[in-house]
Amino acid sequence: MSLLFTLALGYVLWTVGIDAANAACFLLVGTTAEVLALLTVVLVVIWLAAGIVLRLGGIGVAAVGLLFALLRHPIGLLIAPLGGVLWAAGHWHYALRHHTYKSPLARRLFIDLLPDWADPTRGWSISTTTTTDHD
Repeated sequence: MSLLFTLALGYVLWTVGIDAANAACFLLVGTTAEVLALLTVVLVVIWLAAGIVLRLGGIGVAAVGLLFALLRHPIGLLIAPLGGVLWAAGHWHYALRHHTYKSPLARRLFIDLLPDWADPTRGWSISTTTTTDHD
C-alpha cells in the first residue's frame, strides 16, 4: 500500500470515529479470523517442534557455556546451567507429548526431582511410544 493511500484510509477511519492506533492495527493485523488462524499455526508449530529445538538448543548452549568456563570466562558459569535447563525443558515437553521419557537420564532426573503432580508421564493417559525400563 502506498503511503498516500494509508494516510487517506487513516483519515477516513478517523472521521468515522476510529482512532489512528486502531486503524493502524487493523491495517497491519487484518481480520480476527486471520489473527486466530496465525495463532493456531504458531501454537501447532510450537507443540510439534519445541521438544527437539529445546533439547538440541540446550545441548548447544551448554557446550558453549562449558567452553567459556574452560576459557575461564565467568559467563560460562551462567550459560552452562542455562543450557541444562533448556535441555531438561525439551525432555519435559517430549514427555508431555508422548507420555514417556526420551532418555534414561531425563527419566531419572524428573522422577527423582519433580513432585508427582508435575510428572508428565504420571499415568493419566496412554503412552504413544514404547520404551523398555531397565531398572
